[in-house]
Amino acid sequence: MSFALIVASRGVTFTKDEWRRPGMRRTLAAIDTGPLVEGAFRDLEVGPTPLVCTVEWEGTAIRRQSVGPLKRHHGVFEIAVREDGSVRLVLREEACSSLYGTPRRHTQRVATLAPWRTVRVLINGRYSSYSGQTYLVHEYYWTLCEGAPPERWPEAVTVDLQADLS
Repeated sequence: MSFALIVASRGVTFTKDEWRRPGMRRTLAAIDTGPLVEGAFRDLEVGPTPLVCTVEWEGTAIRRQSVGPLKRHHGVFEIAVREDGSVRLVLREEACSSLYGTPRRHTQRVATLAPWRTVRVLINGRYSSYSGQTYLVHEYYWTLCEGAPPERWPEAVTVDLQADLS
């Protein structure tokens, strides 16, 4: 099985005062990841072992990029490669709770990835400590790269797992 998964992610944190400010945008606007994914894929040497390429960015600049063999767990997600070649993305309850605090999210299948069809996953959470509350908003763009990139990129499918943290 010869493919690569490209995971692009970004996130922001807010203090309680920032989160409560009237008119505060509490989510991230979607971006066009086609050029980013295509550029990362072009630099990969895809062989018989599936690869995962992780790209973290701030604004429009890439902050960090790494490539390695595909593992079963990636952050708060589990990657399941099935016998028929399909790739499933599953949100892991304990990992999500550890990284994003409350509210708790149950382990659930998020998506079945299709070649060159990007899936955007939005997650938020809240941590409490002695110094106050911190709010997090994070998004992940998952793209299964198999074969040649498309001439025209299909629109990303969004899976919104954000909770009301009012």
